[in-house]
Amino acid sequence: MLKKSIPLFIFIFLLLIATAPAVKAQTIADIYVDPYRTSGNEDGTQQNPYNKEGEGTAYLQAQPYGGNLYIKNQDGTWRGPIPVDPAKPGFSGAPISKSLVYLLGMVLALILIVIGWQLRKKSVMAPG
Repeated sequence: MLKKSIPLFIFIFLLLIATAPAVKAQTIADIYVDPYRTSGNEDGTQQNPYNKEGEGTAYLQAQPYGGNLYIKNQDGTWRGPIPVDPAKPGFSGAPISKSLVYLLGMVLALILIVIGWQLRKKSVMAPG
């Protein structure tokens, strides 16, 4: 019985290792706002900051883990980080975290493995 369980434990261990990059990828964004900027492309980077604080806040709230907002002062220095929490799921359509998706996938895979293992065991035991 123990020898038959070893491949299952190895598979579960490898599955857990495979989900590690997704858990590690949970990073927060840094968004920059320059209220004194009047033209040009805006993408929230330090080179092309948004020109309204509301734009930066809305972008960060749409991110699954929120982020930090940096606002440019009139003298050219940056004020921040100002932490911005993500919007609550369901209220603004914020996506579910990658960790939760991988966890649900792992649970589903384990359920399917156990069902397959039980069916195989029954077919081996059936007279025939």
